[in-house]
Amino acid sequence: AYAEFRYHNSDLHAKDTMMLSLGTGRKTTNLDCEVTANWGAAEWLYQGSYLTSNAVASASDYQLNAVYDSNTNYLRLDSSFDDNQSSSMDNTDKDYLDYLISLGESIVRDKQTEIHAFAEELISNSK
Repeated sequence: AYAEFRYHNSDLHAKDTMMLSLGTGRKTTNLDCEVTANWGAAEWLYQGSYLTSNAVASASDYQLNAVYDSNTNYLRLDSSFDDNQSSSMDNTDKDYLDYLISLGESIVRDKQTEIHAFAEELISNSK
């Protein structure tokens, strides 16, 4: 997203902008080499999607932290899914949606100070 933004706004730099990054959640994946040693394509396909999406999100966060070089201009909100919860993007069960709402509320509670500071910075920069 940042690269696309810069492509269309080449005169604006990180020091002149603020970014709020909203994650889609991470699934904790612990793989045992004894178990995975005999996996075929099907097993890797299922677990590999979690590994790949977690890696992409982590790389993006790492790069944006480096680009912005300031906690006041960049804030990422994300969380991990409980192991007993499905993190499937097409899960529309009421219990799962309720879980997502509670997860979002917990992120806001845990990051309240950072969110408030980010909002204050945004307001002060808009004047």
